[in-house]
Amino acid sequence: MTSWTDFCALLKLHAEPVVLLEGRRSITPADAVKAVRMGRFLAEQFPGGRFRSGNAEGSDAAFAEGVAMVDPARLEVVTPYPGHRHKARVAGADYAAPCDAGRLCEPELLAQTVQATPENQRLIAQYGRPGKGGPRRLIW
Repeated sequence: MTSWTDFCALLKLHAEPVVLLEGRRSITPADAVKAVRMGRFLAEQFPGGRFRSGNAEGSDAAFAEGVAMVDPARLEVVTPYPGHRHKARVAGADYAAPCDAGRLCEPELLAQTVQATPENQRLIAQYGRPGKGGPRRLIW
């Protein structure tokens, strides 16, 4: 496990670090307050940082709220589809769904998926093949 000091040192190595949020959909009100504070703190401490979320309820929404208090333009939200939680969007944040990338980006998306999750390489290799092997196109 990396310590808080190590985490901050890693972020300081880059002019524009990217922080990816992974959390829970169901959090207590006390934890939501902590997530808002953490988002705000990190956005203040790392002014070049970009913060990515999956647009889920709970910790994602609370963390995003904290980042937005400092600079919503530094919040990058990757949604599963274009209209996902549209009413909960943060004004000024950047929202994108994988299908927004277009078919020309599919090879790069597939390569990055394999790099991020090598255990899924065999599944990704089935992409585009007819039959039971896998989807014929990316569906997001």
